[in-house]
Amino acid sequence: QLDIRNRLKDLFIKGDPNLLFQALSNIVMNSVEAYDEKEPAVVLIEIDKEIISREAARLYEEAREGEFVRIRVSDKGCGMPGSVVEKAFHPLYTTKEERGCSGLGLTAAYAIVRAHNGFMTLESRPEKGTTVTIYLPLAKQEEESKVVPLSAARKRNLSTNELSQEKEGVSKSTKSKEPTKILIVDDDASVRDAVQKMFKVLGYDAETCSDPDQALTLCREKEFKLVVVDMLMPRIRGDKLINQLKTSSKGVKTVLMTGAGLKKSSTESAVLTKPFDINTLKSVVEEVLRE
Repeated sequence: QLDIRNRLKDLFIKGDPNLLFQALSNIVMNSVEAYDEKEPAVVLIEIDKEIISREAARLYEEAREGEFVRIRVSDKGCGMPGSVVEKAFHPLYTTKEERGCSGLGLTAAYAIVRAHNGFMTLESRPEKGTTVTIYLPLAKQEEESKVVPLSAARKRNLSTNELSQEKEGVSKSTKSKEPTKILIVDDDASVRDAVQKMFKVLGYDAETCSDPDQALTLCREKEFKLVVVDMLMPRIRGDKLINQLKTSSKGVKTVLMTGAGLKKSSTESAVLTKPFDINTLKSVVEEVLRE
């Protein structure tokens, strides 16, 4: 059961409606999964306006003062312990195995909200429930004519009333050109999923595979501009795979994902040290593609 309480009328946020719908859907699905299958899942969505002062902004990580649209999603499901709450928004971290109620949805939602210059907060207690709050900067209605494209997705003003509607593709975004094709190679499914979602938020067309041989085949069949490879995989190290890719697929650019303990590799590829956030990923990838 979805209980939506929208207290706003004729207020706007500047952003991509499809991405924001995805973020909200991810959070709602996490709330639904937090309930035992035997009990009805009740999720409350409250939409309101909040003015955050400079003093109040200091209480929230990555917050700033100003006027915001506040979207609060609450449930009374299984909840999370403090140790999980601290890492719930962290890239490449999944809470599903630890508490059996959530996966990578919060990570993707967090990345989307941050890409829209907003921030999120999370409150949760075991067996009491969880509240996720999204803060998105309030846009003035007269700004509508000044909206410009962001990455591959075009921004437009989205009425908060539209967020109350349960329908897909509130208005399809148009892309000015074909998005850059990227391949992610990692034997860890949770990492593949998280990185792919971050790439999609950034406007890239990202595919994934778990097997080095499959990666070589895909690169021969498709024209990937960039291949992101994990260092530690079965049968072959990531840097060795990169060397093979550069031999078999001329011109392909590569990035190596590693843990913090990497001391030496046999490739000159750019390196992404895990864990990394969406801004670090964006910076490294843009630099590699410019080369």
